[in-house]
Amino acid sequence: MSNQHASQVSKILDVIDPNKNVESLFNKKLIRDTFLKDHAERTYKPDAIKSYLLSLRYFCSFILTERPDGVNVEDATINFMTKKPTCGHHLTRKTVNAGILRNRMKIFLT
Repeated sequence: MSNQHASQVSKILDVIDPNKNVESLFNKKLIRDTFLKDHAERTYKPDAIKSYLLSLRYFCSFILTERPDGVNVEDATINFMTKKPTCGHHLTRKTVNAGILRNRMKIFLT
């Protein structure tokens, strides 16, 4: 599973920044405009987009906890990117998945 997350985060980085600067992964405008709007909506199904965003969230959580040298990102930016979308208990699984995707995309659209 970790190989899949690493591969997805690497793919996002390839799409948003040809120089592969890791700090680009914390630029929500780049992710929104370049990855989500220009690439993902044309290339992937909604479940795949959700998976990519989840992998990015896991990566952000890793950066927040491990604090590796050479990655300079503000805590507020990382905390914002790692927010977990929530929903009510009365929703079906299909509605929940659609809502989660919508909430994750909303994070990058605001």
